[in-house]
Formats: sequence, C-alpha cells, structure tokens
Amino acid sequence: MSQNSYVSDELNKRIKKLQGLRTKLQAEQAVGNRELRRWLGEYFERIAQQWDEELAMRLNRKDKPTTIKRYEALLKQADFQYGKANSAVARGSRSAAAMMARSTVLYERALEYLQEQVGMDSALELWLDRSTDNSPHTVGTSIDFHGMPRVRTSRSTCNTSAASVTGSTRTKREIKIAVVEQAIAELSTPPASAQQQQLAADRLKQLLRSVKSQ
Repeated sequence: MSQNSYVSDELNKRIKKLQGLRTKLQAEQAVGNRELRRWLGEYFERIAQQWDEELAMRLNRKDKPTTIKRYEALLKQADFQYGKANSAVARGSRSAAAMMARSTVLYERALEYLQEQVGMDSALELWLDRSTDNSPHTVGTSIDFHGMPRVRTSRSTCNTSAASVTGSTRTKREIKIAVVEQAIAELSTPPASAQQQQLAADRLKQLLRSVKSQ
C-alpha cells in the first residue's frame, strides 16, 4: 500500500468517526472531551474558542459596535439589489445580468469594508458567523448572497450561527456539533494546491502519531 493511499484511508476513517460523533451529539448522547480531542485533532481548540466567543456575545449583544451596524447597512443594500436582480431573472428581463453584476459590486464593497475594519480590530470577528477571508481555501465565505459573513444576531436565512432567526444563544453541545461539522466539511474538501495537500498530510500524520501514543 502506498503512503498516499494509507493517508487517504485514514482520512476517510477520521471523517466517518467524526460523522458518528456528530450523530451522537445531535442525539444528546454523552461524548467525552478525550474522544473529541482524539478525532478532531487540530480542530478541538475551536470548541473553547467558540465558547469564549459565545459568552462574550451574551455579555455584549446589546452593545453592537458602530462598525458592525455600518457593515449591516452595506450588506442590506447588496441584498436588496440581489433581490431585485433575482426578480428580473425570473421575469426574463434583459437587465437581469447588469443588475446581478451591480449586486456583486455592492457585496464586494461591503466585504472590503468589513475586512478593513476587522484588520484594525480583530474583536469584531466575534460578531460574525464566518471568516471574512474569501480566499479559495476558505469554506463558506464568498462574494454573493449565500457566502457573505452575517452578523450572529441577524435574522437572515444565510446566518449560519445558532442565533439565526430566533436570536437564541448557543449551548456548549451546539458548539461541539458546529465544530465537528466544520471539521468534516474542511477535511472533505480537496486541498487547492500541492502545498496544502502536503500540509493536510502532515497534520494527519501528526494526529495518527498522537492516537497511537495514547
């Protein structure tokens, strides 16, 4: 068996294990931190990070920064234009393509503003449901209606945080489920370059060594 096929088999095994853990968590069955750490590997620390973010959000939910309010206003303009473009597409209007292009420009403007502000104050990321990085290797972020970062308290159907629609808070179990799902999604996505493939392989080897040492 070649080294590449071995890594592939172990990666598939890891993904299946994580899928099983997700099922158990969703069924409210007990899943220990030791088992989560074993199969999440480098993703395990995200649980503590996102729990800290959740606690911060509970304390500051009523103190939304002006910067975030400004981003929401820019995003609202883009969403409105996208809605008009979608209607034009449904009607078969000749102006649909130009209207859709206009919505893309507005989304770009909103994301550029957000990226600039987050670059100056990383704490603003606590308010967002996903990364502001829209590079090819980032899962879930893109310059369009479905891929734009949403504010965690937003009622948008595109809000991927547990606070969507109802504005409810997230439990520790919900955060664990979210992190496991993130790991499954990222591990299932083919790396965009040979360098990323090597990085993924190195991370997997490191995880395997830690598993064998237990």
